[in-house]
Amino acid sequence: MSHGGDHKSVTATPKEHFQLLLMISILLFGYLLGVYGYYHAFEEFYGHANLTDCFYDALGLLEFKMEFHEHIPVPIVLNIARWIVAFALFWAGLKLIYSILQNYLRLAWVSLFNKQKTIVIFGVNRVSNKLALDLLQKKNYKVIIVDNNAENHYLESLSAHGAIFIIGDPCDESIIKKSLANYADKIICMFDDDSLNLRIYKKLNRGNIYIHISNRILYDYFASEKPDDIEIRKVFNIYSNAARKLFLDNPLNEYVDTTLDGVQIRLAITGDGILAKEVLFHAMNLNGFYNGSKLHITLVSDVMATADNHLLYTLDLDNPEIKKYFEIEYVSKDSFYKDDRLYNYVVVAEEDLNQALIDNVMCENKFKRMIGLGYANETTVIATYSLDGNIAKEQVIRYNNSEIVIKTFGSSQTHFTENVIIDIKIDELASYNNDMYNIAHASGNGDTSKKFEQLDLLSQDSNRALADHIVTVKYNELLSLSKRNGKVEITKDDIHKICDAKIDGVTPIEKNKGYEEVCKMLTLENIDKLARAEHRRWNIFHLTRGWHRRLDLLAKRTKTPELKLHACIVDWEELDQISSAYNYNYKDDDIEAIFRIHHLHENHKSNI
Repeated sequence: MSHGGDHKSVTATPKEHFQLLLMISILLFGYLLGVYGYYHAFEEFYGHANLTDCFYDALGLLEFKMEFHEHIPVPIVLNIARWIVAFALFWAGLKLIYSILQNYLRLAWVSLFNKQKTIVIFGVNRVSNKLALDLLQKKNYKVIIVDNNAENHYLESLSAHGAIFIIGDPCDESIIKKSLANYADKIICMFDDDSLNLRIYKKLNRGNIYIHISNRILYDYFASEKPDDIEIRKVFNIYSNAARKLFLDNPLNEYVDTTLDGVQIRLAITGDGILAKEVLFHAMNLNGFYNGSKLHITLVSDVMATADNHLLYTLDLDNPEIKKYFEIEYVSKDSFYKDDRLYNYVVVAEEDLNQALIDNVMCENKFKRMIGLGYANETTVIATYSLDGNIAKEQVIRYNNSEIVIKTFGSSQTHFTENVIIDIKIDELASYNNDMYNIAHASGNGDTSKKFEQLDLLSQDSNRALADHIVTVKYNELLSLSKRNGKVEITKDDIHKICDAKIDGVTPIEKNKGYEEVCKMLTLENIDKLARAEHRRWNIFHLTRGWHRRLDLLAKRTKTPELKLHACIVDWEELDQISSAYNYNYKDDDIEAIFRIHHLHENHKSNI
């Protein structure tokens, strides 16, 4: 996680600086007053005084001592100095004791008397600070912060809002126990260091655990089944959340009809960091269009334009399997802003907010110039990463029947909150999609289905990807097809012909809520093409996560997770062979998913 401009260590707040300066000033004043008092006493008694001895003797005031070998009268000024020094030292001592006891007393109060649910956050930075404030303002949780830096400048404001903070090694078992992490309702690991988050995770033995991982390569570490004693384990990334939310709010095909032959979406992404990679990753997972067109992606990056190899984490973007579904090109920023090629969607994915502002202006100027050159009936969406919500003004620029739609995404005011980071709202859609699948495919011989929270991380991610695709790309295609089709209706006899799977004479399609609405909007030809597109999307989902086709059809299972091999990563026409080998019609799953479109979108719309 980047701190943006907050990369320098801040040792204290202005209030603390003032208190420290005042304390030192009083102490220094008392000491110098003591030096003067000793000088005055020696002058009065001996008739002369050594200034060096006076400075040395005045140090005794710091130990609350004031000694004379002879019976020398003590000047009033020296007594005043003694009390000033004593006051300064007493103040410093009280402040030190208070700072030590403050959190322990609050922690004891929380442990014994406060029965609110507890959230423990490991690591305080710009993101977790926003999250903690959001939680504290809702007053639904008691928040305990664990950090390894006593000088972290976020701690004072969080403490003022009621957070408890513990300073120490977050991997130390005594610190974990002290933070009540083993009894917390939620535990969130949000240090900037992925390896530190992983080490903390290994020390935790129960609870609902959320782990921020910056590099998607490390997601494989969590790919196996969850231990039984961990109720929820979510691996997340703030930039991934931002990219996902961007395309949920602004679908790739919102202004492009991907049901028409020959129509292709052209997407450009600027940036070199993790944010740009996550935007690319999520955009690729939204491919799988009705018309079978490849998604054209232009990566605007001086680094990528001159590189010999093009990787998205470990994914080779030049792999022939990837090229089956994508046209990817790499251009420099200079070339991109000078050429006159049209794009449907441009994402300014610069983590540096100053660079994001510059690129946003450059993009606006580029497409304003093109509209002025006579391009008509075109719509270009420009979405710019705006952490503080002030990078670009959201607006629509219209000229010559063309539009430039300016959007922003990733605002900290709405993005670094409980709903997004802990993913309550976003995951409701994926969870509901999983429930719909379970109901449709229930066998009646005992419920062996799993709830969303019980799924392994890959299956959870699979539900997210499908649900996102359904409520954006597929739903827009459903509306376009329905508008052209007019009045149509798929009968139950038709459904029984296209779906082999039946339980007591009922297909999984008929168990879906809202399937009747889809029957009134699409033809059988539409269903076939949408199912083919869904299988392409499913292939892309696995390919972008490093999976490959397994050629051996003799194994008992279709997939080998340890090696990332799956027998179903094939073209639609080859699925019949796979289905025959494993005695299950895999096309049925792709077809059934189409009949979820209407109801899942209605559920999504009601929860926005």
